[in-house]
Amino acid sequence: MRFLAALLLPFSIAFASSESMTTPQTTVTLITEREAVAPGESMKIGFYFQIKPEWHLYWKNPGDSGLPPRVELESAPDGSQFSDLIFTQPVRIPFKTQMNFGYEKEALFLVDWKAPSSVQPGESIRVDAKLKWLICKEECLPGKADLSISLPVVDPQASKNANGTHEALFKKYTAQIPAAFEGTVRKGEDASLAQFTLAFQPVDPKIRKIDLLPETEMHYSLFSAPKIERTGDELRLTFTQKEFKHLTEAAGLLILDGKAYSFRIEDRPTPSVKTESSESPSLLLMLLFAFVGGLILNLMPCILPVLSLKALGIVHHAGQRKQEIRAEGWAFTWGVLASFWAFGILIAIFKLTGQTLGWGFQLQSPIFVSILSILFFMMALNLFGFFELGGRIMGVGSSFARIEGKLGSFFTGVLTTVAATPCSAPFMGTALGFALSQPVSISILVLTFLGAGLAFPYLLFAYLPNASKILPRPGAWMETFRQFLGFPLIATSIWLWYVLSEQSGFAAVGSTLVAILAISYLIWILKSKRPQTLLMKIVALGTVMLAGFTALQSLRTVHLSSGLTKNSPAHAADGWKPWSMNAMNSSIASGKPVLVNLTADWCVTCKVNEKLVFSRDETRELFKQKHVDAYVGDWTSADPAITAYMEKLGRNSVPVYVLYKNGDKNGKILPQLLSVELLKREFE
Repeated sequence: MRFLAALLLPFSIAFASSESMTTPQTTVTLITEREAVAPGESMKIGFYFQIKPEWHLYWKNPGDSGLPPRVELESAPDGSQFSDLIFTQPVRIPFKTQMNFGYEKEALFLVDWKAPSSVQPGESIRVDAKLKWLICKEECLPGKADLSISLPVVDPQASKNANGTHEALFKKYTAQIPAAFEGTVRKGEDASLAQFTLAFQPVDPKIRKIDLLPETEMHYSLFSAPKIERTGDELRLTFTQKEFKHLTEAAGLLILDGKAYSFRIEDRPTPSVKTESSESPSLLLMLLFAFVGGLILNLMPCILPVLSLKALGIVHHAGQRKQEIRAEGWAFTWGVLASFWAFGILIAIFKLTGQTLGWGFQLQSPIFVSILSILFFMMALNLFGFFELGGRIMGVGSSFARIEGKLGSFFTGVLTTVAATPCSAPFMGTALGFALSQPVSISILVLTFLGAGLAFPYLLFAYLPNASKILPRPGAWMETFRQFLGFPLIATSIWLWYVLSEQSGFAAVGSTLVAILAISYLIWILKSKRPQTLLMKIVALGTVMLAGFTALQSLRTVHLSSGLTKNSPAHAADGWKPWSMNAMNSSIASGKPVLVNLTADWCVTCKVNEKLVFSRDETRELFKQKHVDAYVGDWTSADPAITAYMEKLGRNSVPVYVLYKNGDKNGKILPQLLSVELLKREFE
């Protein structure tokens, strides 16, 4: 029988057929390792591209641009098993300032295939493939093909003798499949910052030609050529980043004298921190922390910006009925809760994209800081009586300044939440860190309790039996009081301009002042009692909009050119060093006490601690006596390295203070409100 099968095999193979497709750039053919298959047998099938000169296809990581091929496979009859697309060793394809990885002249993309066990000799199997690819020269063109191949089913012995016409091609490219690196691979401590180091061991010291092709989202053009160091049989490749890109894993191909080896490692764990309990915190405890943290947040200095609005709102309650007072109390509460829910939704969206938001993230945007300063300045002008809005806008205008009605109370709740973000109260940091590490539903629940704690005192006041009797009677004094309370809003605008100058320079502040001038001019035109035609108003409005747009564009340009390149905190003085993971770990390893201070220029709590604790001579002397290495991390503008470090500490808001002692990488998170006495106790 075996002799008969072998005799008939050439005739069976004659029925094997495959398809090709030709485009002006390439010809692609679906081919198989052998031209017959046995039931349940495994073999490789491939997509063979013959590529025209100057064109190229892409590897699994295309590099700085491009897309790898994709394929969908099925068989008739059903029951086949297909692997993912297997990529052979690529080559570098530089293009201007970019570096891509792919294939030129020809390429074979492989798939492991196991035939169904249910088929019988004498039958045939059809494999259908839907293939898509991107082929590029200076321009890129998408391509697609529907290809199929039919193979006769033979017995296992006959299949072994059914070597295909493409046997040499499969041997050539199978040898180019990267082998797993047999040794240890580790990533340097400071992989998230200026340098990215990979150490391989053992590596033959006689190796001369070394290259590395990254597989993860590590854009090669952002890195200089690697610095190569050898110590015995260890090989260290260090890449210096031209631009910042946080990396959480390293994977790719190490190419030694032309032979490719694959590797993959995840980010090494960051030093952990000691907490009051080593067990996972309970949800009920975190909800309690969130509520208490929200309550305490009312006492923090960041609430001062909306003190004017709250004070006017409370005074306005005088003489109102209980139902009106309670309705406005609930409107304020819903404004606070809606803001926290919006924050929770943003958390969910950013989680889906693999990013992390921190408490106060919006203040890391110079454009948001600029708009907020304009809003507070305009509200101050309204309190001073510079303008009054009438008609249908009257209710909204009053809600901005006099807090009349439920809409005004709701708006005050929103603004209170926005104003509270520069601060982080005790218990609140722990609750927020827990919230952002949980599923979306739990995160929003924790944020709801945090908002409830923030709104609780005002809702409680609304339900006091004699709330309206506690307040003084309305009178002429209220107008003077109203104007006086505009000054805290002016002070807040000035503070925000300082933050803006630290983020993007004084040119950004100038752009913001231009926008304020334009808006003030528009208000002056609208409130003028002189007769004005509709055309005059339209021209004035168009001029103001153009001035405002120009100012915002200027602000964005200034931010991109200077704000994102800020690396050294402006307040890093008195022996403080700029924080980096590598520098911090080196200091910890030396055995010195290490204090890490994660701060931001817009963080009011941070500034209070800097003024009352860090700037005191007692603290400087303490650091000197204890030989403390003090590091400051500036989170004023978004910094993914600091954000990642905070996330591993279980925190997502500043300030964060971490103390490492005696070479122990298990740090201790200190309270957010510091004192000199507390630091002395911690350093004993």
